[in-house]
Amino acid sequence: MRPGLYEREQRANLAYIPFIVVLFLAGCVFGYFVVFPMALHFMLHLNTILHIQTTIGITEYFHFLMQMTLPFGLFFEMPVLVLFLTRLGLISPVILSKVRKYAYLILFIIAGVIAPPELSMNILVTLPLIMLYEISIVISRIVCRKLGKDEK
Repeated sequence: MRPGLYEREQRANLAYIPFIVVLFLAGCVFGYFVVFPMALHFMLHLNTILHIQTTIGITEYFHFLMQMTLPFGLFFEMPVLVLFLTRLGLISPVILSKVRKYAYLILFIIAGVIAPPELSMNILVTLPLIMLYEISIVISRIVCRKLGKDEK
């Protein structure tokens, strides 16, 4: 027996692990196949415009790769985070719906920070984050109904 959790709670938490892993990997795949190539192309194109000789070492390449993929793995965990916070009663679908416009603004700012400064890249990065936010609201509603809580 592990301290702090009953056996049924341990089983319930273990059920979420596959979803957590799948969402993290989906975020990393999105970062690797969508964001990373576009960001690398942008950076190399910027160097040719500025007439700068580009030499990329393996260390810099992998550092840049990690900076482009790992944040997306973490951002794609948003539905799981919302699920846990809803189960704890800290947030509700009504709250998430009321702060939607502020959440969109924050997601757009986050996308602007982690993506290259190009509008198409910013939009390309923001759209999946907005979709994850909307999925999180749906998950929060489902959890509230399942637990028999008001959606306030």
